[in-house]
Amino acid sequence: MSLLHHLHPAVTAGSQVDVIYTDFSAAFDCISHRLLIAKLERLGISDPLLSWLESFLTGRTSRVRTSVKDLGVHLDDALTFTPHIDAVICKANKTNGLISRLASEFQDPWCLRALYCCWVRPTLEYACVVWSPMGITAMGRLEKVQRRFTRIAVRRLLGFTSAATPPYPIRCRMLRLASIASRHSLAQSLFIANLLLHNLDAPILLSSLPFYAPARRLRDRPPFLIPPHRTRFGQSDPLLRALSAFNVVSSLFDYHHPISTFHSFFFHL
Repeated sequence: MSLLHHLHPAVTAGSQVDVIYTDFSAAFDCISHRLLIAKLERLGISDPLLSWLESFLTGRTSRVRTSVKDLGVHLDDALTFTPHIDAVICKANKTNGLISRLASEFQDPWCLRALYCCWVRPTLEYACVVWSPMGITAMGRLEKVQRRFTRIAVRRLLGFTSAATPPYPIRCRMLRLASIASRHSLAQSLFIANLLLHNLDAPILLSSLPFYAPARRLRDRPPFLIPPHRTRFGQSDPLLRALSAFNVVSSLFDYHHPISTFHSFFFHL
């Protein structure tokens, strides 16, 4: 989040942003291959090993990557997070299928739910404060993973036929599952709460929070004043979206209580 706090305004303004990630696993791309072979030969390395190494290095070049993986999150040059969302959905669908096959004989619906919450849902939520999609289409793709799971669970374990399967919101209530969109909003609110309680070591983020500070208090207002943005990209700033989510539930937050108290209001999620 701290990195994106610097990148997002620059990209919004159309400025050039250069980020350098060092990859020590590709160290051979950074030196002259011919010089490397000469040094190995002077060190006493001879054929056939020397010829094999020369053959391996010949024709290999370095390249500039426009997409990197930082702490498990794919960052693309336009900060759309589309490659990351694609990877998350692919992995979650594969795990969903694995659970369906391994648990084909399960009769207890809560066992299947436990497997989903342990293996699949964390994939859909990991670091979502950074990459949670703003668009309905992308969020719908993430929600589709859980839709598929709830459909399988209800049909197989609760005895519903295909035609009688209840709608997705009802299936979620039956299995005590919140929507993925709700879970992402919860994560965003908890992030801001942890920031305010100094549970996160991010002084730059904390100092940049746009607190609402009117000259006089006329009525209850949310704690943060979200600056307007004319572009959709500007509106998708992860920190601003987290602040917006926190504003909705700010009445539940208390500076004098630990984060567990704030989180307990959402225990049903």
